[in-house]
Amino acid sequence: VSWLTTGKVAPVATTGEETFEVPAAWNCGREFLKVAATDDLAPVCLWTLDAERKTAELRGIVSSSQSTFNGRMTPPNAVTAGGATYAAGSIAGEAFANEPKLVAVDIPTNFTAIGTGAFRGCVNLESVLLPESMKTLGASVFAGCPKLDTLVIPKSVERIGPFSSAGEQAPGIERVIFLGDRGPSVEAATLGLKDGAVCLVPPTADPRDWGLDRIPGTWHGCRIEYQIDLSTMKEPDGSLTVTGCGWVTGGELHIPSKIGGRQVRRIADGAFRNHKEISSVIVSEGVLEIGGVAFAGCDNLKTVEIASTV
Repeated sequence: VSWLTTGKVAPVATTGEETFEVPAAWNCGREFLKVAATDDLAPVCLWTLDAERKTAELRGIVSSSQSTFNGRMTPPNAVTAGGATYAAGSIAGEAFANEPKLVAVDIPTNFTAIGTGAFRGCVNLESVLLPESMKTLGASVFAGCPKLDTLVIPKSVERIGPFSSAGEQAPGIERVIFLGDRGPSVEAATLGLKDGAVCLVPPTADPRDWGLDRIPGTWHGCRIEYQIDLSTMKEPDGSLTVTGCGWVTGGELHIPSKIGGRQVRRIADGAFRNHKEISSVIVSEGVLEIGGVAFAGCDNLKTVEIASTV
């Protein structure tokens, strides 16, 4: 692949014997490129095209400093060239490294991998949304990103590299929220997160699927806890009554059927009274009773799903 990016020569991606000029339609969405018509050096996304697999790898952008780029990027999930459509499969290593204007990235479905150091040194990056199709996060993907404080890892992710390595600045991540019950493979002894960071897993997660005897504990050098900060009380029969919670991820409160292997039978009276973060509630099968005024004063509560066992 060769790139021509100087002067007013349009960037091109060369695949085999074919050369495609990058058209304006290959930008990263209206929010990403708000470029005046007179801007001859408007930034575009650079891609490597695989003619055999019909996939495209995102290699970065050109000339963001010379446009009205607002720092918010949503790449397309496919590109078209020469009459063929290429699914956007991955983000290359170092693709956006040290891009000072990048603030937020929403990666759409189809993307399955992010290469090593893809966002390294993006000092203003605050938000990254990963799709359910994502499988691999390379090493040092977010090293040197001090403003990125929370990262949600979809169930689909199978392998992650350390978030930083020796000699690199750890990202600002304080919470890594895993949506899957089973821990992904980590290609290092530690996750490379800053001191005090915590990994949060679903309350249905079995510690053995994370290589642990119990949760809370330590996983690849990082504190690991259950995702919902539920307070419980043990009943004489060994079951649990949920008595409240501290914070709720994304506003969704999920009352599981088991916590730490013990059956959850009841939600106590007034357990979540006046909790303003809760926007939706799911009560799992197996829970038998919801106490009085358990959700009174939850002004932002919009949806409730209650198990048939209640």
